[in-house]
Amino acid sequence: MSRFPENTAAPEVKEIVEAMVEHFSVMFEGFNPDAIDYISTKVKGKKKHPIKLHARTYPDIIFHSSPYLIEIFDQNWADMDATKKNLAVFHVMCGIPLGGFDSEAKEYAKKKQPDIKMYFMEFAASGGVPNWMENSEAADPLAQTEKEVVEKMPSFHDSYALTEDDEVVRNPVTTEGIGNIGNIGSEEPAEVASA
Repeated sequence: MSRFPENTAAPEVKEIVEAMVEHFSVMFEGFNPDAIDYISTKVKGKKKHPIKLHARTYPDIIFHSSPYLIEIFDQNWADMDATKKNLAVFHVMCGIPLGGFDSEAKEYAKKKQPDIKMYFMEFAASGGVPNWMENSEAADPLAQTEKEVVEKMPSFHDSYALTEDDEVVRNPVTTEGIGNIGNIGSEEPAEVASA
C-alpha cells in the first residue's frame, strides 16, 4: 500500500461551488471557482469533517496556478445528502476572504480566521440550525434566495447592545472603590493613600 492516499478529481464539488457563486452573487462577490482545485481523497475510515479547505503557500503555490484546494473525503461525502453537501461547501467557501483570489491583495491565498460573522452566515444559510451537520432540519442554502439568507442572519451588534430596558446601573470609579478591590467581602475598608 502506498504511503499517500489516493486522490481523484471532484467535479461535483466544483459544480456546487459554481452554483453557490451564481446563487449568492453578492455574498460571494469576487469568488473565482476556476481558481480552486477540487480533489476527493480515499481514506480508511471516516474523518471528523467531510470537507477541508487548503490555502496554498510558498513554495507550493509556485507549482499550482490556483491559490486554494478543496478536499473531500470519499466515505464521509458519499454518506451525505445534497443538502448537507451544499451546506458543507457553503461552510468552506465562507473560509475564503475577500481578496483571496487577487494576487495583488494582502489576503491572497489566505484563509479567514473563523469569527462570529462567519458563523452567522452559516447559521442563516442552514435556516437557523446551529448544528447543521447533525440536524436533519437544516435547510438547503440553494433552496433559499440570497435575500432570505441575509434576513435570517443575526446581527452581532444588535444581540449584544444594551437598551434602556436593561436597567444596568453604572457608577463612577472612585479611589475608595479601587482601594477596596482586594478586600471584597471583607468587613474593613482598605487604607487609601491620599495624594
